[in-house]
Amino acid sequence: MIDFFIVNVVLPTIDTTLHAGATTLELVVAGYGIAYAVLLVLGGRLGDMFGRRRLFLAGLAAFTVASLACGLAPTATILVLARVAQGAAAALVSANIAGTTWRPIFLVNVPVGIITLVLARRTVPETRSANPLGIDRLGTAIFGVALLTLMLPLMEGQAAGWPWWMWVLLAISPVAGAAFVFVERRAERVGQVPLLPPSMLRMPSIRAGVPLAVPLYAAYGGFMVVYADTTQDDLRINALDSALALIPMTAAYFAGSLSSSWFVARFGARVSPLGTLIQAVGLTVLTGLILASWPRMGALALTARMLINGFGQGPAATTFFRVVLSAVPVERAGLGSGVLVTTQQTSLALGVAMLGTLFTALSVPAVLGMREAFVLFLAGQVVIALVITVFGRKLPDLR
Repeated sequence: MIDFFIVNVVLPTIDTTLHAGATTLELVVAGYGIAYAVLLVLGGRLGDMFGRRRLFLAGLAAFTVASLACGLAPTATILVLARVAQGAAAALVSANIAGTTWRPIFLVNVPVGIITLVLARRTVPETRSANPLGIDRLGTAIFGVALLTLMLPLMEGQAAGWPWWMWVLLAISPVAGAAFVFVERRAERVGQVPLLPPSMLRMPSIRAGVPLAVPLYAAYGGFMVVYADTTQDDLRINALDSALALIPMTAAYFAGSLSSSWFVARFGARVSPLGTLIQAVGLTVLTGLILASWPRMGALALTARMLINGFGQGPAATTFFRVVLSAVPVERAGLGSGVLVTTQQTSLALGVAMLGTLFTALSVPAVLGMREAFVLFLAGQVVIALVITVFGRKLPDLR
């Protein structure tokens, strides 16, 4: 999760040093989420079959090599390819160590990965399932096609001038989506365990929570990319200060997440819509700041407004996880969590692709300009939060 978002604070610097362009930068962020979403459940089932320790070590080794490739990438294309190959880990903010600018955020993963590999080989016991569920090869492949044929045109279509093959990809995406639903239903009907079991998606808790989780995480993914782009390119806040302005938001998110159990015990699932309502208030206050002070505002002015967002997002997101998994039988907990995290990663990538591309198109001076586009973007975020607030009141009571 850290590696999904850590790259946001150095996107303008990557653009400057590698001449990447806005759409390629979106691929740097979203490509990671797409690969994560498509392969997540598959990786878990491979662990069941071949040994979880073995797969953990193999994945960690691949992630470490991919992090090295990201940190040494000489071109934007190689960075995108290496980024897609990554997993997740901790990273630095822009310290410009010995003139390396953005590269340490990836290179710091290498020693972490090596140390973890050494420790894991010594301490992590090998386990595997006595009755592995098997691999849904066809479902995984079609799911990947459906995501890629949707995401690639959304992110690259405008920059490429919308050539005919982009429209072909967009036309393929809903067909692949329908084929995925058909294949998954057929697999479950014949006694197999598909990538995303339709019967599990029909469970009341999942049916109530997942449709709201999609806009929640899509909005969050889009916000993080647009925030980095706006603060560093137009407000001239450096990467370090831009990241520091997010610390109170993350601290509030953390505190809100930890306290969500206490709130849920007393107020049930209403905690989630209350959280998104608080988030809507924070976004409204941030919009007011933009309208009143643009472009003369520093990281400190942003910090207080972001604090409100974090305190709303924490309980909302945590409670969504609780709602979705609350009625999943223990023996299917792995499948339930796989469905949820796949939805989360797909939504994050979708938010980067759709909201990031829309913002880029609107922010050019000939259309709206950066200030007006950012205000419109924040207004859209407020609307999404309010919609989730209204429909979130129907979530099942966890008490």
